[in-house]
Amino acid sequence: MIRATHRPVPRNRQRGVSLLEVLIAVVVLAFGLLGLALLQTMNLRFTQSANHRTVATNLSYEVLDLVRANRLLKRTYAEAGYVSGGTPNACAIAATFDPGPNIARWHCQVSQQLPGGESQISVNGDVATVRIRWTDARWEANAADQQAVFELVTTL
Repeated sequence: MIRATHRPVPRNRQRGVSLLEVLIAVVVLAFGLLGLALLQTMNLRFTQSANHRTVATNLSYEVLDLVRANRLLKRTYAEAGYVSGGTPNACAIAATFDPGPNIARWHCQVSQQLPGGESQISVNGDVATVRIRWTDARWEANAADQQAVFELVTTL
């Protein structure tokens, strides 16, 4: 029969974790969390930008539906150039089918739902074009790079 011998562990053998190893682990964790925070910030920016583009798309289709529904007065929709601003009272839905109040309401919605929102409708024959501009990339240093434009062209 073979007996296993028990050897005592020397007392000078290290047990646990050294301070240097803990500091390295904390630094690695800090860099990981910093990257996660940056990722979250970028995600927030891109989500907001996508939301603005969705609003611009919905508003463009809304006004084109108004023009299609009232084709006899399609030139009335194209009289205004880029319009920004508007009073909050003008954003109320008009109870009339008259293009004037509907255009004013639509321009008001563009300016209130998009930061720095401006809108333009043009009609050339049976082709209608809707352009909406707004300030989107506020993190860009150059003001020209901050402008976003959505353009929708359709045949009536």
